[in-house]
Amino acid sequence: MDAPATITGVWVTLEAISNLNAAEVAEVDARRQFVPEMGGPYVRRRLVGRFGPTMAIRDNKSGQIVGTLENDEMAGYPGVAVYIIYADPDRSRPGFAMEASGLYIPTLFERGADILHLEILSFNREMTHMLDRRHRPPDVRMRRHAYVAGHYWDLLIYGFDRADWEAFFNKFRVVLPGGPRAIAALGSGR
Repeated sequence: MDAPATITGVWVTLEAISNLNAAEVAEVDARRQFVPEMGGPYVRRRLVGRFGPTMAIRDNKSGQIVGTLENDEMAGYPGVAVYIIYADPDRSRPGFAMEASGLYIPTLFERGADILHLEILSFNREMTHMLDRRHRPPDVRMRRHAYVAGHYWDLLIYGFDRADWEAFFNKFRVVLPGGPRAIAALGSGR
């Protein structure tokens, strides 16, 4: 199955990273290294991961690129899709990353991923709070595994098969476009 050049949501549009948007993406990537939750300096990405293209997240209202999505197969674990999302905290808005994930992750499963693999640093309160509120504990906690910003932090690992992901994500549909509640339910007043 070929990847579409764009996937359009209500708040964001995902577009494959190419020469057409490379300068905008480079600007976002330069800011990414200063966000501790991303683990430090950014290493150059592949434009196409095992389960589909690396994509930019574009704000439909402003037209500005506000983040990136990427995937690859975990080395030595066929069918395990490592998923990385970056939403620039100064450019993005509440709900953008969730809508982008909801558009992108199903394509990983459609392209053959059996398991979605997430790694989250323990001080990433936004992510850990969101997962905790949905009663999703980490599958693995690697104690003091990552050295970031002068400290050792736990690395939390989550794995979802397609059914687990859909059940988890469905809990957020009420606050996403078309749902009955406002996005402030994700914990931000912006």
